[in-house]
Amino acid sequence: MTVRAIVLGFLGVVAICFLNYINDNILKQTFLLGNYLPVAVYGAVIVLVVAINPLLARVHRRLMLSGREIALVLAIVLAACCIPGDSLLRCFTTSLVLPHHFNRLNPGWREKQVLADMPPHMLADVSVNEDKVLNGFVQGLGETDRHIRFFDVPWEAWARPLLFWLPLLLSLWFGLTALAVVIHRQWSEHELLPYPLADFANSLLPEEGQTLSPMLRDRLFWIATGAIFLLHFNNFLYTCFPEVLIPIRRQFDFTALTSSVPFLQEGGGRSLMMPTVFFTVIGFAYLVPSDVSFSLAIGPVLWCITVGFLAKYGLSLTSSLEGASGYIDVKPQTFLLFGANLAVFGVILYCGRKHYLDVARRACGLRPTAPATALAEPEPPEGHVELVRQQAFQSGGSGSLPHAGPSRSGHVGRGCASEVVKSTRTEGGTTPPNAAPAQRPAGSSAFTRSEGVATPATTGEVWAARLFVLCMALFWVQMVAIGLDWQLAMLYMGVVIVFYVVVSRVLAETGLFYCQPFFFPCVAIWGVMGSQALGPQALLIMFMLTTVIMIDPRESIMPLMTNSLKLLERRQINLPRGAWLFALALIVGLCVAIPTALYFQYDLGYAKWDVWGSAMVPQMACKNAVSVQEKLTAMGALEQARNLHGWARFGHMAPNHFCMSALAAGFAVTLLVYVARLRLTWWPLHPVLFLTWPTYPSSLMWGSFLIGWLVKTLIVKYGGVNTYQKLRPIFYGLIAGEVFGAFVPTVIGAVYYWITGEPPGAFRVLPT
Repeated sequence: MTVRAIVLGFLGVVAICFLNYINDNILKQTFLLGNYLPVAVYGAVIVLVVAINPLLARVHRRLMLSGREIALVLAIVLAACCIPGDSLLRCFTTSLVLPHHFNRLNPGWREKQVLADMPPHMLADVSVNEDKVLNGFVQGLGETDRHIRFFDVPWEAWARPLLFWLPLLLSLWFGLTALAVVIHRQWSEHELLPYPLADFANSLLPEEGQTLSPMLRDRLFWIATGAIFLLHFNNFLYTCFPEVLIPIRRQFDFTALTSSVPFLQEGGGRSLMMPTVFFTVIGFAYLVPSDVSFSLAIGPVLWCITVGFLAKYGLSLTSSLEGASGYIDVKPQTFLLFGANLAVFGVILYCGRKHYLDVARRACGLRPTAPATALAEPEPPEGHVELVRQQAFQSGGSGSLPHAGPSRSGHVGRGCASEVVKSTRTEGGTTPPNAAPAQRPAGSSAFTRSEGVATPATTGEVWAARLFVLCMALFWVQMVAIGLDWQLAMLYMGVVIVFYVVVSRVLAETGLFYCQPFFFPCVAIWGVMGSQALGPQALLIMFMLTTVIMIDPRESIMPLMTNSLKLLERRQINLPRGAWLFALALIVGLCVAIPTALYFQYDLGYAKWDVWGSAMVPQMACKNAVSVQEKLTAMGALEQARNLHGWARFGHMAPNHFCMSALAAGFAVTLLVYVARLRLTWWPLHPVLFLTWPTYPSSLMWGSFLIGWLVKTLIVKYGGVNTYQKLRPIFYGLIAGEVFGAFVPTVIGAVYYWITGEPPGAFRVLPT
């Protein structure tokens, strides 16, 4: 770690956290962040490695940044990407102040006194000066020709909620970052997951002593990058000069085919028949195992067919059974996803049980379950692991080592090489199944670490586990202090951990850079226990926690850090030290992003055009609380529900039976797919199908995954492994070209706004 890399990293944190609100809400360009492949960050990396670094090398080679330094800069900036975008600030300030505004507009809220059930520390204090605090936020305090001063913002009204929310957020984020360190070695070394996003970032970085990476010297990479960049740049120029240029369409209309697929239209599949081509998605679909891309391609279609089929028999998976928000309601589809995520989480724990138990014992000050020599399986010959990784990479598996047979623990780690081997064309023909380990391609069972711990827990993992427990305990204490029963706070915290661990696993396994699990702790607990057991106040607190912390987890901290740790590992950078820098980046990012957002919101008024962040989310918690009160009043159980506390709540549980059936079905089907994938080499489906099939991002990207899967299948079948490997730079180029095609218009739009004072026309590239 060098000082200049750390300084550059934190300068990047400040820049991202300051500029994001301007870009997303004033310029209205492609989101600077928006997903786990933030265009602002990766676009800047492309500029750095392609243009700036070679120029610095020409001046003096000591000025050039090494690959390790760029990796550290990238990892530090990525840590702060969970703050200024959709995962927090898009809805953070609006959720803390606009409930007061909507309370004035909704007589039903005032009649039920819904804000009286809200702990005062969770909302901005409008009693200080309602006109300035609330009306100023809604309408803006600035004038046409004059901006407000920084101290014109009513900071005193925000001190109380920020003193509650910021420690809560930091406790959760620090705990999840520590957990990412704990699980990293199990996923990276024992299960050998591919980490496609980290692999893409690493491919851009130069090796030690070099100016450009091997990928950036490949002609195929530049052909693909240039073609996709020109396509997007042409479409951007069309928004500026529509009378001169012709746009290149990326969206196609196949709605006429909807009726030809049984139950598709009845299940709401008409919108799926207007897919948009995302070249980034095509690139990752080519690079990940084929069962992953195939499952992500057919998932939304299969979901709509399932919904339509069950609707024929009077069963609706998408209707709200309780709640009025339209999003964080009790729905069968939410519990299908919850069951699937529980199954994945259980398999993750089972496959890594020896590693996690060893870390836990050492974190408690106990000795390992067995000496190091007993824990470790026989080590392969020197260099064998790297050889197998390279063979997997050359076979199309991104370095993922498969685990064959009953002892296989890499339940999601089967490389796509296994599917390639069955149809491989090599100079010597298909590799025989009894080939020697050094000659057998990855995809066979040449080398397997079946059950887990090859080496004892490291000191860094032990301290990370202790920090995780401490931070999650603080998170739990703060929820209890705000008025949530300790039992409910414990349940809420447990579902939060499941939520983020599974999202991180999906990202490390599949490269699904835009992912929304669409199940929430408040809804899971609500459906299992029932409204009467929980009461309106406890539910309102959990609704509010959910809308602020995790309503849109498209840039969450733990998945970002999971990939950052892999990138640091590949560049041989100390992971625990990197994690401490990530924690500092979170603090710096909050100190920059929140004042920036509040200043522009009080200067210009909140972004009314953003219906999601400024109208829907701020009302969700209170809408559901009113719905719960109305239901309990009709049952004559409102007073009883308000008087229940602690263990007494569990005596009045009334689970929603339809949702419990959906939970069991999601759990069972996902587990069966895991077993089939482990036992049957021909099995075509990946469990990620049941984690994503009804989600909004999948409905946007399914067509591109289908294209990528089809292209890869044809290349492997008719060209063989060698052709597949030779063409990989093209698909890296598709990713880089689309990222750069979104980054350049964003920069041009910012310059245009700075010169003219007028926002440019909206232009979006990646799925939003």
